[in-house]
Amino acid sequence: MFRKIFAYILLSLIILLTDFYFLNKPVPEVQAQTCLTELAGDANRDCKVDGIDYVIWLKNYNKTVSDGRLSGDFNNNGKVDGLDYVIWLNNYNKNSSPFPTVTGTQPTQPATGELDISICDPTNGPFSLNITNPYFPLPVGKVNTISDGTFTVKFSVLNQTEVVAGITTRVVEEYETNNGNLIEISRNFFVAAPDGTVCYYGEDVDIYSGGQIVGHSGAWRAGEGSNKPGIVMPANPTVGQTYQQEVAPGIAMDRAAHIRFEQNYNTPAGIFNNVLYVEETPPSTKRYAPGVGMIYDDGALLISYNN
Repeated sequence: MFRKIFAYILLSLIILLTDFYFLNKPVPEVQAQTCLTELAGDANRDCKVDGIDYVIWLKNYNKTVSDGRLSGDFNNNGKVDGLDYVIWLNNYNKNSSPFPTVTGTQPTQPATGELDISICDPTNGPFSLNITNPYFPLPVGKVNTISDGTFTVKFSVLNQTEVVAGITTRVVEEYETNNGNLIEISRNFFVAAPDGTVCYYGEDVDIYSGGQIVGHSGAWRAGEGSNKPGIVMPANPTVGQTYQQEVAPGIAMDRAAHIRFEQNYNTPAGIFNNVLYVEETPPSTKRYAPGVGMIYDDGALLISYNN
């Protein structure tokens, strides 16, 4: 009887000391990969469920989180709890093979004229989540907000990724309101080509009315049917460049043309220099500032931003 009690106390003490040790140790950094099979319990996306994933779960235990399994919330209910531990435990020591690294021949882009969107083709990697294009930078945590006084759109670069057409992409959320009423939330998928071109792999769209989702108009993903990734910003923007932004027949076939660079442009968030003015088809106009990204969209101006 006393031996059982002593053994229980000893085991509990070992667990407490182990947890204390891990809670005071940094989580080892590993290279995230795109896995052939997504594993429940694989928090750091290294294609195996191991002790590092447990440490991530432990460090976030009993917290409310928004980035799912990246914080140990393996059932995506917004909270890291005992159910997530059970998921980790049931999958412990399982592994999956990563997608092979794909390396293709990059097309040579002209200084002006039509750009070759095959630079964004999944076979022409390797691609990167480190999107540092001066006119379209997407560091995690970046939030830009534009508004025309009626319509307001907040762009948030999330600490989330999405595998689209076999490529791990960065998720950027657009939260759009009209007079304060939510009308649309979209999750857009971007990745950087080897030369710095920012590629657009599609978007998931929720259209709202009265607080309820009423449709998904405009949603598309590269790799589904005849859909292909497009260019959202070339590596070296110049006047005269044209390119396909979206290639989703029957849904979205947007194009862009670089018209001019403007010495400066004034917005509520500040005055910006060397601004790129872009005209799109269907008709739309946008302006991009280096180090910031989009500062103007069809009359809506940048009102706040961070980097």
